[in-house]
Amino acid sequence: MALYSEIKPSSADRIARRNLIINGQMDVAQRQTSKAVTSSANEYVCDRFEIAAQSDATITAEQSTDVPSGQGHIKSTKLTVTTADTSLAAAQHNLFQQMIEGTVSRHLNWGYSNALDMTFSFWIKSSLTGNFTAYCLDGTADSQSIVIPFTIDSANTWEKKILSVPGPTTGGTTDFPIDTSRAMYLGICLGVGSNHQTSTVNSWHSNVSGFKASRSSDVKFVGTTNATMFITGVQFEVGDTATDFQHKSYQDHEWDCQRYYHSVKEGSGAYMQFTTGRAWGTGGANGPYKFPRVMRRSPTMTAGGVAGDYDFAISAVPAAGSVTLNNDMMVINVSGSFTVGQIIVIGSNAGGSGDAELKFDAEL
Repeated sequence: MALYSEIKPSSADRIARRNLIINGQMDVAQRQTSKAVTSSANEYVCDRFEIAAQSDATITAEQSTDVPSGQGHIKSTKLTVTTADTSLAAAQHNLFQQMIEGTVSRHLNWGYSNALDMTFSFWIKSSLTGNFTAYCLDGTADSQSIVIPFTIDSANTWEKKILSVPGPTTGGTTDFPIDTSRAMYLGICLGVGSNHQTSTVNSWHSNVSGFKASRSSDVKFVGTTNATMFITGVQFEVGDTATDFQHKSYQDHEWDCQRYYHSVKEGSGAYMQFTTGRAWGTGGANGPYKFPRVMRRSPTMTAGGVAGDYDFAISAVPAAGSVTLNNDMMVINVSGSFTVGQIIVIGSNAGGSGDAELKFDAEL
């Protein structure tokens, strides 16, 4: 009997995608490798992990090479409090989190009586010790929450944390969608105000006056200037046991991330062809740009730099056009002085003052 017949397709599929977290080993950082996340801002450094700094604190996030020894990791996310907020207002919050798409988590049956229980594990190292919390929220973050405490025992020491997350049995697909929208938030609390605090832990409960992510007595990371925290090896899997981290190649992690974000950027002082097109009139032209993979939704496009950073003497940075029905290609529009039917190149100008970059965002 062939070996593949010993495993049912559904079981094999679950093994292949055991970890619902994307880029849990922090290898991929398409946008940037360092960013100061100022008050009232949400930013990404390592792909798919959002730093939500909705307070008066400033957190500098970096992709770091400080990792736990002997675990196969080469990157982590480092968070440093560069400006502390020692008195968080009621509605303020600071979070390190990943949002999970409904198509990724639909097999969990969350929101129903047969919801699957999960295990959340990660490596963490912090200059602060004491009681912290992880949390999970419904897809809209306004219906139900669960807060799970954990303790950092030793300062500046890598520790592995393993937390149990029972499956929520109410809310159905209203709270936990199973389509391409956001099904849930999962993260580590860095400090929240009273609206986001609760005394109920390790069980799901309805939100009142905002989502819940911590207790009032827990350590508020953003309250200490120069405090540091490193995180890597993040895994979220079905069952009550934490298995070894599911390592993937860089290419596999990048492929997963490009469903949500992708950019194309010129090399250092180089001419770079992003796409070719033709002029449809004397003042405008366009050309198709093929994404490396189908994106989650029709992405928004942002062009970096200024017009002079792009080739062909265009008068403004490129702009987004229409997107194919299956979200695998976008028309890029440019303006300038052209001859009708003229073939043009949309790309970078090595003589520009900055970087030409097209950024495509389909994040949750």
